[in-house]
This record gives sequence, structure tokens and C-alpha cells, in this order.
Amino acid sequence: MPGKLQDVDKSIGQVGTLAPLMIDRAGFKRKYPNNVYGLVRNEKEVTFVADMPANLLTLRDMTEDFELTGFTEQDKLQEVKKYAAFLKKILERQSHLSGTYEIVVYNEDAAMLDAVQHFL
Repeated sequence: MPGKLQDVDKSIGQVGTLAPLMIDRAGFKRKYPNNVYGLVRNEKEVTFVADMPANLLTLRDMTEDFELTGFTEQDKLQEVKKYAAFLKKILERQSHLSGTYEIVVYNEDAAMLDAVQHFL
């Protein structure tokens, strides 16, 4: 999991930002910024919002320090899949969001790229 999408795929570029969401968490207002990215594939322009939640960045850091953590890439992938499934369940409870999002775990896996081909 790279820090920036542009580091994974040079055809992806940041094209802007959306107004940050302010959400109350445990009595504190938290600011959630949203970066807007774009790319062109097969002569089709695609614009999307992407985010790397802090807890997933921690998983990435744990795999990079394997000698200390013993946490493998496979371990990370399993945890990311669980996270994405749980996030999907949370979002499904928000009826006003129905049909407005797609959760895609971006990595270099060819199967993942095939799964999102309909967007491109």
C-alpha cells in the first residue's frame, strides 16, 4: 500500500479536493478531507475519490517492519479485506448513500484490476 496512488500508477493524478466532511466522533469533531483523482484508460476519463484510512497505513507500516512485527503481506491483505467488508456493512446502513459509492481495494493484483475494469 503506497502512500500516494500516483506512486502505484503514473496514469493517476490528483485533480482536486472536495470540501472536508466534519463528523462527530466521541464528542470531537473530526475533519475528513477527500482528494479527487483522475485517470484516462482506453480513451475513457474516470474521476474518483480515494482515501487511505490511517489504520490501513498502520498495517502497511507493520509489514514493512516484518522483523519486529512478524506481520506479512498476506496478513495485511486479510486485514484489509476484513476492513473493506466491515466498511461496506456500515455504508449499507446509510440509505441515503445507496448507489453512490464503490469500495475498491487498490493494489497491483491483476485480479483486482480486472474486477474494476467496468469503471475504466
